[in-house]
Amino acid sequence: MSIPNSGAVVGLIGLPGSIPFLLSQVTIKVLDNEGHLVQETVSNKQGLYFLHQIPAGSYTLLFEHENYLPVSKSVTIPPLSIQSINVELQPRTSLVTGVVTWEITNQPITDVTILIRNGIIPISRLTTDQNGKFEVQLPVGDYNVDCYKPGYFRQSAEVSLVENEITEIDIQMQAASGIAIGVVTYKSENSTIPKPLENVEVQLLADEQIVASTRTNTIGLYIFNDLELDLNSNNNTTEYILKFNKDGYQTKTYPLKLTHLFSTSVSIQNINLEKNAP
Repeated sequence: MSIPNSGAVVGLIGLPGSIPFLLSQVTIKVLDNEGHLVQETVSNKQGLYFLHQIPAGSYTLLFEHENYLPVSKSVTIPPLSIQSINVELQPRTSLVTGVVTWEITNQPITDVTILIRNGIIPISRLTTDQNGKFEVQLPVGDYNVDCYKPGYFRQSAEVSLVENEITEIDIQMQAASGIAIGVVTYKSENSTIPKPLENVEVQLLADEQIVASTRTNTIGLYIFNDLELDLNSNNNTTEYILKFNKDGYQTKTYPLKLTHLFSTSVSIQNINLEKNAP
């Protein structure tokens, strides 16, 4: 049933200066001069609200959401008219502080990228200081905190923020590791096709010291797992030397470089050994 000489109010609700980052599920109430509820609605996914069939007169619009400070607006609705009122809501905020450390030594990790998101929506990005600390003021709500740094596995945490409270989260990161893998082959006198060479001793050297050794299997495969990375290197690279030995074959050495750009660094080094001269 329509109300004679009624009007309507329409508008968008968003964050300060952030339209079109608009807010859904905001309750909008129409109150008369005595504070009585005349009508109410909820903003949709696009932050849009629409109130109609409001008797002509003066009212107060009250905008409410549990994560934002309430806002009230005065409005006069003439007969047979539509008033447009857009509103910005200020978030209720909470302080988040934290420290990022290496899980083995508990030493703070500097320059860790901290990405704070609400679901898939990025909210804030910052980095840890020289003490591994970070601090940010955020609207109340639930967030995921993702930590990234070359040479470490990504680490995530969940946090729920309450208004006017300080939330502390301590995050430990696991250092990345390296993998060296390859196949050792040789060429026989009667064939140009490389054949796998088993039982080749493969040594891994750092600073001219043997840090690991293995032997190739029946298909010439060798592998080194969980290699330590030098996370203090200036170029995000750890360098080793691979040394290949087998009786009757020439000894060969090759440089091995493992980068720290990903959580696990893999280097593939296939080698062809030549037989010793008769």
